[in-house]
Amino acid sequence: MTAAVIPAGGTATALATVTPDGNRRAAFNDLTRVACAAQLLANPGYAIPTVVRVLHFASSSHLSSTTRRIANTSTRGLGALGPRGVLQTFVKGNTRSRL
Repeated sequence: MTAAVIPAGGTATALATVTPDGNRRAAFNDLTRVACAAQLLANPGYAIPTVVRVLHFASSSHLSSTTRRIANTSTRGLGALGPRGVLQTFVKGNTRSRL
């Protein structure tokens, strides 16, 4: 689902984000992982520890801080937001990651 919404190739400048250390690829990967986490957490069969393990976050705290930075929401609210909501929140720019 994420690939259909996010531009690929040379048009990725629309999502030209920069992490505090200036790494654009890391910010794009974080956005993708948070959108995937939102989709998984929308399914009641997946708990936060399972999503942490599946998406290779270092810990639940790492998922939480990344979610707060990318989507400006808590991990608990991520499932209700869904992947589309994560992308919409990110594009609005009310997050710590910049467009």
